[in-house]
Amino acid sequence: MANIAPITVSIIPPDPAGALTVCAHEGSRVWRKTYRTEHDAWLEMESLGMTIKTNMGTRTKYVADIRRQLISEASVDMDELQRRGYKADE
Repeated sequence: MANIAPITVSIIPPDPAGALTVCAHEGSRVWRKTYRTEHDAWLEMESLGMTIKTNMGTRTKYVADIRRQLISEASVDMDELQRRGYKADE
């Protein structure tokens, strides 16, 4: 059975090398994963069911201009999130 939980998704803008971190806030816990490219992040977020709402509507795929932190709501399978390499802050 899936362990579906409501989360808040936030994105820490890319570092100088282009890597960005996606955060899944589950209550007081924060699950993080860093991706090498924005494209990789958007592809996996889409497959997990995470959507990001922008002023241009809902985006679930690569967006070139993600230089500010974006926040949205989602419901995801927390077990799958962990299988995909997200780590909880201690």
